[in-house]
Amino acid sequence: MLLPGLVPVLSLVLFLVLFLVGVIRRHGPSLPGWSSDTAVSTARATSPSTG
Repeated sequence: MLLPGLVPVLSLVLFLVLFLVGVIRRHGPSLPGWSSDTAVSTARATSPSTG
């Protein structure tokens, strides 16, 4: 079966995807589909610094 060889690869890919999503949300993406996420991320990034 290919599962024993795919498990570490899939886990690594999943980790990279989650990491990239976190970085993109943290830096505020310029993608049109992430407008709501950018608003939330900017609000979270500015609220601790101001308060």
